[in-house]
Amino acid sequence: MVLEVTARNEKGEKIFSGEQVYEMVGTDEKGERTFDSWKVRKINPAAVIQPNRVTARAFEFIPAEGTQSVALEAVLSYQIAPDAQPVLMARASNTLTLKAKKASTSGNYLNRKGILPGNLGNKRFSRE
Repeated sequence: MVLEVTARNEKGEKIFSGEQVYEMVGTDEKGERTFDSWKVRKINPAAVIQPNRVTARAFEFIPAEGTQSVALEAVLSYQIAPDAQPVLMARASNTLTLKAKKASTSGNYLNRKGILPGNLGNKRFSRE
């Protein structure tokens, strides 16, 4: 599965994109990476979305000075094989209005705290 996050400014220009790839892969009894599920003896929990759990990922970026709003979109898709077409699992979006910091020349700072892939309906956004 792939979680793709895109941010666009008020003009529709892409100002950030990032992705997190989740894979069904583990290591066998020799500690070697394998995609064969019957050989897997250990799984890296950072690389998978575990059953019955919520997984959060943070994406951070600094919009250019003068940016008034940021439209965020997250897309979670599933691809069963490298040559197969990805299947849309979930899509979420939200627009944030930014306020200029007082007594600062560094521009606006937006801290985008994970859209939860386990339940994209629960969106959490924060600004600092």
